[in-house]
Amino acid sequence: MTAERLELVRERDSSVSQLEALTLQLQQVTDNFTMMEGEKEDYRVLLQQADKEIATYKSKIKLSDEEKEKEKAAIETKLLRIEIEHFNLQKEYQAARDEKLTLEEQVENLQDTKSFMEGQVATLEEQLKTSMETCKEKEVELKSLTSQMEAEREKVSKMTAQLATGHEVQQELGQALEENSRLQNQCSVLQSQCDAQDQKTSLLVQELETAKNAVREANKEAERDKAAIGDMMTRIQDQKSQISENAEILAVLRSELTARENDVYLLECQKQDTQTALEEKTKQMDELSAKFVLEKEQLSAIESMLREDLEVVSETLAESEGSLESLKKEYQEQAEVLQEQLNQKTVEMEAMREELQSRLADMVTKAALSLEENKKYCTIIEEKNEELNKLTKLLETAQGESDDLRSKVELLQEMDARKTEELNTAIGKLEILKEENALPQNQNKELLNTVEQKTEELEKLTKLLETAQGDSDELKSKMESLQAEDARKTEELKSALEKMEALKEETSLHQKEIRDLVATVEQKTGDVENLTKLLEEAQGDRDDLRSKVELLQEEDARKTEEMKSALENMEAMKVETSLHQKEIRELVATVEEKTRDMEKLTKLLEEAQGDGDDLRSKVELLQEEDARKTEELKSTLEKMETLREENARLVGHQNPKQKIQYHMSLKDENNRLMENRRMSNSNSEECSVFGCRSVLHSTV
Repeated sequence: MTAERLELVRERDSSVSQLEALTLQLQQVTDNFTMMEGEKEDYRVLLQQADKEIATYKSKIKLSDEEKEKEKAAIETKLLRIEIEHFNLQKEYQAARDEKLTLEEQVENLQDTKSFMEGQVATLEEQLKTSMETCKEKEVELKSLTSQMEAEREKVSKMTAQLATGHEVQQELGQALEENSRLQNQCSVLQSQCDAQDQKTSLLVQELETAKNAVREANKEAERDKAAIGDMMTRIQDQKSQISENAEILAVLRSELTARENDVYLLECQKQDTQTALEEKTKQMDELSAKFVLEKEQLSAIESMLREDLEVVSETLAESEGSLESLKKEYQEQAEVLQEQLNQKTVEMEAMREELQSRLADMVTKAALSLEENKKYCTIIEEKNEELNKLTKLLETAQGESDDLRSKVELLQEMDARKTEELNTAIGKLEILKEENALPQNQNKELLNTVEQKTEELEKLTKLLETAQGDSDELKSKMESLQAEDARKTEELKSALEKMEALKEETSLHQKEIRDLVATVEQKTGDVENLTKLLEEAQGDRDDLRSKVELLQEEDARKTEEMKSALENMEAMKVETSLHQKEIRELVATVEEKTRDMEKLTKLLEEAQGDGDDLRSKVELLQEEDARKTEELKSTLEKMETLREENARLVGHQNPKQKIQYHMSLKDENNRLMENRRMSNSNSEECSVFGCRSVLHSTV
């Protein structure tokens, strides 16, 4: 017995030692499994990050290419448009120059004509003066001759009185008569000469007036030509300024094109660099995928070990069946409570339905009555509208007739005024003739006949005016009566419309009440449907809960074991990844700031290129700084790639000393980069201030 006990004790000890060894192996396997899972997740995260970075970088490159192409196309279109405008402006400038030359020739011709006309006016004025002097002399001679004629007439009268005295007196009388006839002939000749002189003077006066008018028109044309020349000169100056501005814009755009072409060349270089980097990344991805396949094989072996452990866990599930029965009882109690609530809701719904039916019947009767009233009012409104249309037509016809009458009255008034003027002129002529008493009787009769005709026409026109005024008064009375009827009809329509609006408001209120009742009914029916659905779901959940509880218990046991092993590794990895992410973010921020600095520098370059030869040296300095910044950017990108590679390499590190040293070196590099960025920002600000000052000096 003792030997058997000793053997049993030995077997037990050996089994215990084997168990301990197996447990140690199990712990080692679980530790390795957790480590491999952590590494797998890290590799997966790294791969996802690399894919995202590659996708974002590709999208950025595509967007930048598209933007550059769009900008290039826009600049080319601008260049073409400006060249077309420049060509058009040159054409306009040439046309303006031709017009200017033609206008100058016209001005010279007009000045010549003006000088010629002024000379003619001077000669005509001299002729006028001489003719006026001769006229005055002739008038003096006429007066002397008339005085002589009167003296001779007195002599003749005396001689006729003395005829009875004797034959000698008759001889003297014959001589006097001969002298009288001779003097009369001389007087008639002088009178004809005076008339000819008067005609000449009138012709000369007319020629003088025409010449003065021609001179005035020539002066006006000269002033217009001067104004046109001034306008053309201003236009030419504006076009010259536009041409100079367009030339400056062309130069700026050409410089921008060259800068854009340089940017495109740099981007193509960056593209090639990124393609090489992408090829390296793809190679790294292939290596990581091969490692991932090996790790999968190891994990499959570990999973077979874990399945054996799951069989042990299934025994513990038998204990959870008791808890399921308690859950069933709780669900049954909840179902009974829901059934009672359902019964209460059905009773409430029946009461609500009865109330709704009664309200709906009342509303239907009210709606029918309101519809009948609406129909009545609609018929009344239609009748009123027809009457209104008739009245408007009558008003339009009356207005047309009144307009025709007004036009006729205006024509008659114009005729009356014209006839009165003619009468006044005829009467004035009659008075003048009566004063002179030199017209023959035939002309007097003709004038009297014309006066009588004009008076008869005036009487007829006055009669027509009186009839037109009577018709206009009748039309005014008709218009007033129609307007009164229109106002009455509009008031009736307004009252009918007010009644219609009141009925519409009542019907809208009834419709709102019906909608509210329907909404409450729908809510109640929805509540009932929800309760029925909850009951059905509760009944269906009873069966589903068993399977779910079993699955949850299995997953809970498995996940608790996995979480214990994963949490230990995750805490250490989180610290490392957070530090690396911060460093990467800082580097990305520095890169973005560098790009912003680059954009600022490009803007400053574009602004400085328009300042001319004085700023070329400054632009060269800025270009050198730009090249330096691009080199710094490339170096930072290369450092980022190296840091990412080191990050991927250091993810698997477990030595804390190496991690601390690495983080310290990263912090030192970060501080150095921040100092460089500050220096570059200060330099860029100084350059921007210097560029702005130069631009201000150039503008001044």
